[in-house]
Amino acid sequence: MNKIRSFVLLGALCVSALIPGVSRAQTNGPADGNFFSSVTGYFTSFNTNLEADVSAARGQLWTGADSLQGGNVPLANSLGLSYNIYQPSNSPVRIGFESVTRNSGVAGTIVSEQLGPDLKLIVHDVTITLAADPFYDFAAQDTLNAKGKTVRASRIGAEVDLRLQKQLTAHTFAGTGIGVQIPKNRQIFQIFAGFTF
Repeated sequence: MNKIRSFVLLGALCVSALIPGVSRAQTNGPADGNFFSSVTGYFTSFNTNLEADVSAARGQLWTGADSLQGGNVPLANSLGLSYNIYQPSNSPVRIGFESVTRNSGVAGTIVSEQLGPDLKLIVHDVTITLAADPFYDFAAQDTLNAKGKTVRASRIGAEVDLRLQKQLTAHTFAGTGIGVQIPKNRQIFQIFAGFTF
């Protein structure tokens, strides 16, 4: 339960960091060298020249690296695809569906597959995504209890993710995110890059 509270608190902090001090495109970053200030400065200095490109994009394709805390595969590659099905031109809100496949890297073994709805909020050239995806865990391992009986591992669950992505050019972006898998209560940390179409 503490992990879920941490997830909600971090999400609220990220959103509150974006809303109050909206500034126009800046060329200078924070001078103090503080990592949190650098990240906050990156996501709150907007390039208004990219607003039209972000608003017009219907879909996103990205790849990244995910750290799965407490998972059988602690580090996985991810490949994601998202497509907006509701996208009014006069609103910063987008509703769509996404699919994310994780694999274990060099061996290419599929770790998990998830598919579900996502909600996006566009703030100039930053997109905040909240996704709730049912998933199937291919890497779950059965265990033996003290009596020698096999205990089947839970392979089905849901993942809730909060991602922030910053548009780099008209059709490319980079971002970071956090998530939690339920009922396993695993935290996920994500970094990714991709393009819009």
